[in-house]
Amino acid sequence: MAELFRVLGIQLPSFSFSQDDVIVLGGWLIAGLLSAMGLLGPFLMIRLCLYTLALMAGLFAGLVVVLSRRQQRQTTAPVKKRAGPMPSNPFGIDALLSKGNTSKPKRLDPRVTGSPVIDDALQEVIQLMLRDYVECWYKAMADNDEFLIETKRLIQAMLVELSVRCKAVSITDFITTTVVEIISKQLALYRKACTDVEKAMKKQHKNVLPPSELQKRIEEAFFKYDKAHARICLQEAAAMDYYRDVSEAVLYLLLPDADFACTPLRHLFRELLATCTLYPTFEMVSDPDYINSFPAVLIQDDIITFQSVIELINASSDLEELEVVRCNVESAIAKRTASAESSKHATYKNQMESLLFAKKTCEERCKVLKGVQAAPVEAVKEENVPVLPMRFVLKNTTTMTYFQEYMTDKTALHVLDCWSAITRWRNKAVRAKAKADKDD
Repeated sequence: MAELFRVLGIQLPSFSFSQDDVIVLGGWLIAGLLSAMGLLGPFLMIRLCLYTLALMAGLFAGLVVVLSRRQQRQTTAPVKKRAGPMPSNPFGIDALLSKGNTSKPKRLDPRVTGSPVIDDALQEVIQLMLRDYVECWYKAMADNDEFLIETKRLIQAMLVELSVRCKAVSITDFITTTVVEIISKQLALYRKACTDVEKAMKKQHKNVLPPSELQKRIEEAFFKYDKAHARICLQEAAAMDYYRDVSEAVLYLLLPDADFACTPLRHLFRELLATCTLYPTFEMVSDPDYINSFPAVLIQDDIITFQSVIELINASSDLEELEVVRCNVESAIAKRTASAESSKHATYKNQMESLLFAKKTCEERCKVLKGVQAAPVEAVKEENVPVLPMRFVLKNTTTMTYFQEYMTDKTALHVLDCWSAITRWRNKAVRAKAKADKDD
């Protein structure tokens, strides 16, 4: 054992015992063994000794393995050094810049509402908003586009949430109840304010006032009844505070919780929504010029079709209105006739035929309203026109379609429907009788 410890390089401490010490230790050891054997029994003592020996053997083996590995590490040859310098890993600002340069650009899903037409228009509006209100100051601060991409992503997320919430709202009920009530209330207050101004002018014996003074008096009388919106409508700073409060409420409903909890981001979106969206929109909608030109924008030239003009002429019973229509048609014919370029156009012939037919229809309608008897229309002589029997017309699909149109013009389609119902019932009865005879 001592030789083994010497080979392993372990020094054991040296102990010197006298004969009396050995006798005392031996006596105590024997007394302990005898008392344990008396208490535990001989078999249990043997097992305990075996367990103790196994534990000591395991501890000794582990100690030998640990000491041998330590000696091997100490005697191992040193590692060769690299010829070149060690590569330096970036850290700090360099690490952030390298990470930002190697990051791949994110792609956003352009779908917002599910309709391609609406989504394309929304994407264009978002791009213009970012270009006019965000990029103008952000590009001077940083070159990384990640902030712009995240801003666009949040705007799209808000629009998606708004689309989902709008689908859950009954637009018909909202327009026919809430909007109508608000508009009627405002109009009633406006009429009341105008009545008060008229009474005040009569007391002052004034019949006419300058437009600016009249508008100022109507506003003062109107806001006496509607005090809740007086400060918002008359003071621009109060209006901006109101738009910010509305924007804060909208962001609370549309933004995700984690993004709404970020104060700088919430303030940025609040200013974008209040100052760049709500304020210019309401300023434009409330402009009198915009209100007056809005119906003209809706009524475009391509909306009024030729068929609608003919229906208007046939349904009209006002001679002055028909004269105006006839004059407009004649001026349109004169413009197209005078223009050399329009005559080369492929649709020139069709347009001229339509205008001439409208003019003729308008003139005939004017004669009817004036009581002038129209000239009898000569019957058109047609040669070699085949005469089809009624049985063939009613059984053929093509002829039946034209016959239905003819009966519709004669306001006698109900007769044809009655005949069709009787025919179907008869065929069904014949099939049922044939089936019953077959079963019998």
